[in-house]
Amino acid sequence: MLHQPLIYTIGACLLGLLTVAPTMAQVSVDAPVTLSGLPGQRAIEGIAPPTHATSAITVEGSVLSSYMWATGAQTDTIIDLGTVPAVQQYTDGLIVRFLVNAGISGPLGIRIDELPALPLRRPDGLRLASGQLEAGTVAEVLLTDGQFILMSASERGCPEGYTPVNGDYCIETNPPSTTGTWQWAVAKCASRGGSLCTWGEYAAACMMLGSQLGGMHANWEWIDDTSNHTHGADSAGRTTCMSQRTTLITVAAKARCCYHLR
Repeated sequence: MLHQPLIYTIGACLLGLLTVAPTMAQVSVDAPVTLSGLPGQRAIEGIAPPTHATSAITVEGSVLSSYMWATGAQTDTIIDLGTVPAVQQYTDGLIVRFLVNAGISGPLGIRIDELPALPLRRPDGLRLASGQLEAGTVAEVLLTDGQFILMSASERGCPEGYTPVNGDYCIETNPPSTTGTWQWAVAKCASRGGSLCTWGEYAAACMMLGSQLGGMHANWEWIDDTSNHTHGADSAGRTTCMSQRTTLITVAAKARCCYHLR
């Protein structure tokens, strides 16, 4: 609703539109609009939220930043998002917020409104670690230099499924019973934003927290440490916390990951 006519010809035109029985219409004004009503009455009411790239943004729309809110779903590696109004092209400085549906980490990408997927990174340029995209939380990402940066990343201790060993790292509480090669173990932990435990990390956690960790001493577990043979790798924990051996990297063993707090 308009308070006070603007310039006479414009005011008359708009008044005619407003007096017609509920009809939706748009008015294009190709000249400056001057509000000449009394103080406190100079306003235009009833402007809808922006739904197009060239729409006007109301104070309410600016406060709520509804145009920054995206909806969508996450897959294993790509987060598909949709916005209103739709993003026509990627531009540095684009900020989008969305509700995380499931906890995911590792090498991820974001695709907005059918545009190409771009990588998602932390502010330090690394892949997301476990616990930085948690189900039920709101994420905020910023587009810059061909990648999205997770601005809402936070560290609140060990991610779900990990037990704190000290102030520096956590260890996986109950690793899956699945076994594989040493390369498989390294890739598995990296994809979760962690790393294969070193001998020192594994031994310390085993001796201090053995009763709190599941699956201990049920099978050899890969560790990330030096070996005396080019084709060998180390595993530990078969019968005691001090059990250790060097074997071929193609032998199957369990993998318990460590997560370093940042």
